[in-house]
Amino acid sequence: MSEFDDLIGVPSPLPRRKQSEKAIQNEILVAVSQQPGALVWRNNTGQAWQGQRLRLPVGQKFEMLPGMVVLAEARPVDFGCPGSPDIIGSVKGRAVGIEVKADGGYQSRLQKRFEAAWSGTGALYGCAKSVAEALGIIDRSR
Repeated sequence: MSEFDDLIGVPSPLPRRKQSEKAIQNEILVAVSQQPGALVWRNNTGQAWQGQRLRLPVGQKFEMLPGMVVLAEARPVDFGCPGSPDIIGSVKGRAVGIEVKADGGYQSRLQKRFEAAWSGTGALYGCAKSVAEALGIIDRSR
């Protein structure tokens, strides 16, 4: 077996590494955005912190990890809609949401509730673990 067998269709004896959810998301974003009439983007949700950044007086030492920032009056800021899908957009004028999962991943309770609400409006929604599954979701727009 040569080092190029995988390029000509000879199966590799080594097991394939599992793809990360982020890698699958990126592949799906590229593939879906190339479809006619599609406009999709990454829909971020989560929490961040804001406040006044503290600067230490010259000469004062404080053990900090690289990249660490200390905030005064720190407060959390939530962003995005809890349970909303990883990818959101429109395909030929129809709203679409795609929740991306890696192998073994599953939807949370909030994601299932969002799916029911989103689908109830006539919008497309699906959970995809591959580009093929994501394209199957948007095929329903035709």
